Amino acid sequence: MTIASGDASAKAAERERSTQLLLDRARNDSSLRVRCAAIKGLGSLKSSDAMPLLLDALTRDSQSDELRQAALEALGTLDDAKGLPRVLGCTRAGFDSRTRPVAIGIAAKLAHHDPEAAFAALSPLLKDREIRTARAAGEALVQMKHPKAAEAIKAAMQGEFAEELLWQSGQWLKALGAK
Repeated sequence: MTIASGDASAKAAERERSTQLLLDRARNDSSLRVRCAAIKGLGSLKSSDAMPLLLDALTRDSQSDELRQAALEALGTLDDAKGLPRVLGCTRAGFDSRTRPVAIGIAAKLAHHDPEAAFAALSPLLKDREIRTARAAGEALVQMKHPKAAEAIKAAMQGEFAEELLWQSGQWLKALGAK
């Protein structure tokens, strides 16, 4: 029986072969692009076997921080509560300025596992010195629909606030139904 015909054992065997192939490529391929694609593929397969590799990839530096970003995307697709604290860690200052917004977006996707921890980590980022990080934080709070999101956005708008974000903050408040 073929996989297309619906044989469950054949599908499971093919899934296992695919997982092993992707794990091998993610660990051993010399091409960064192949490793990143394999990592994203593991997330798409929702393979729990991949969690250690994904968490390890968050610690690896690479050109343009692509490996870490691929691991973040895979963790978002995998949607496992164990990934949220590590994703939130990648939102902090010190990470690549392109990686932090990716981590913030993934944190919003995973926030349902611990909304309070996600809110506590993301709301201060509204006042981050990196505009794309602050913008990503606002978008994440809107996506999360946290009950305190509007309050946090309004508070961030007080005092020193990036001019580019004032209009955007109004849009976030509208999206949240706040006045």
